[in-house]
Amino acid sequence: MSAVNRLLVALLLVTPAVAEPPSTLTVRGAGTANDMAAAEKAALADAILQAANAVLDDATFSKHKATIIEKVLPKAGDAVKNHEVLKTEKLTDGKVQVRVRATVDRATVLAKLADAKVPVPGVADKDDPSSELREKVVKFCKDKLGQQVGDGECGTLAQEAIKEAGGKAVNMFAENPGAGDYVWGELVFVLEMKDGKRKRDPVSAAAKPGDVIQYRDVALRSSRGIYLLAHHTAIVAEVKSTGEMLIFEQNMQGKKEVTKGTLRPTEFASGWVRVYRPVAK
Repeated sequence: MSAVNRLLVALLLVTPAVAEPPSTLTVRGAGTANDMAAAEKAALADAILQAANAVLDDATFSKHKATIIEKVLPKAGDAVKNHEVLKTEKLTDGKVQVRVRATVDRATVLAKLADAKVPVPGVADKDDPSSELREKVVKFCKDKLGQQVGDGECGTLAQEAIKEAGGKAVNMFAENPGAGDYVWGELVFVLEMKDGKRKRDPVSAAAKPGDVIQYRDVALRSSRGIYLLAHHTAIVAEVKSTGEMLIFEQNMQGKKEVTKGTLRPTEFASGWVRVYRPVAK
């Protein structure tokens, strides 16, 4: 990032610290059965279902709800760290209804969903051939948090992470669409402002942890101000169900060390970003 652009960023916006996603979810569930024990078990299963709903976007949850009920709920009992019974009621048909509040381990729910082949934001797809490479890219960045990598430039972090992971170097790909627009592997999607509208191409494509983001003439606009990124490179750390991406980056606001930030597509106001998937050698 140029010195001028860093100065603009510093003047326009001080980026707040990025909060890590919570390790647990507090959800409620309800279950009905012939006896108290069975009803409580059903209520906990419903709590897991609500936790799955919380970590997935609405479209994904609706599409895969039957799979979650069939393949995830019966195996997800260990995701419940603790729970309390809120209400027990005897119904007119003689059955018992139980309502519970449960504390659910987020990572366990994500892992169970991934095992059931439900696409989960931020969780590597075991059937994706790029999974191992991307995991190594993320690990490299995590290990370097707070440290300077190479000359401290933003692109150097991506170069060194991909090199360490065994991926193809950036100089093996032709710059595109213009000079200085680095290509980091297979193009996943392009997000840009076009004709005054925010567009993603292809619409259904999604980033995964370990993907590399290349920016050009980007302005991010929010209630906090305007954030300018004329030329920048970052690495996806996690993709949240909201579409926000937690990212690793270097050389931000004059800081040469590796830091974490957030890219919110809803704040995208101009320019473009291209998301690339690293390719193994």
